[in-house]
Amino acid sequence: MSHRISVMLVDDNETDNYIARSIINHTNLADQIVDFTSAIQAKEYLLENINKPQNLPDLILLDINMPIVSGIVFLHELETLALKLFKDSFVVILSGFEKTSETDEIVNSNRVLRYLTKPMTAPIFEEIVKDLTKMKLKVA
Repeated sequence: MSHRISVMLVDDNETDNYIARSIINHTNLADQIVDFTSAIQAKEYLLENINKPQNLPDLILLDINMPIVSGIVFLHELETLALKLFKDSFVVILSGFEKTSETDEIVNSNRVLRYLTKPMTAPIFEEIVKDLTKMKLKVA
C-alpha cells in the first residue's frame, strides 16, 4: 500500500493513545498522527484547521467513554462540523467494552467504519486502512 494516511487519536487514556500510536507507527501506513486526551481538544484542532485539509485526519480513532464530552457527543458534532471541513474524515470507534444495542446506532453512521474493542492490532489497522481507501474512492 503506497498511500499513507493521517490519523487522529481521541482517547482520555494517554496509555491507550501511546499504544495506538505505536501500532500505527509499526505499520508505516500513517504520515501524520495527532492525539488528544479530550474530545474538546480534538474538536478545537479540527476547527483551527478547517481550511487546511493537509492537517485534517483521514481517520479518527475515537474512544466513546470519555469524561466531560463523550465520544458519542463528539461523533454527533463531527457530523455537523464535517459539512465545513475540506476533507472527509472517517471514524473507528475504539472501546474497552463490547458492542451493545446502544452502540449499534453509533456504528450505523456513514462516517463510522468499525467498532473495535481495545486494543487494536497492526493487522486490524492495516484492514482499516484498506477499508478507508475503499470508502474514499466511493466518496470521490
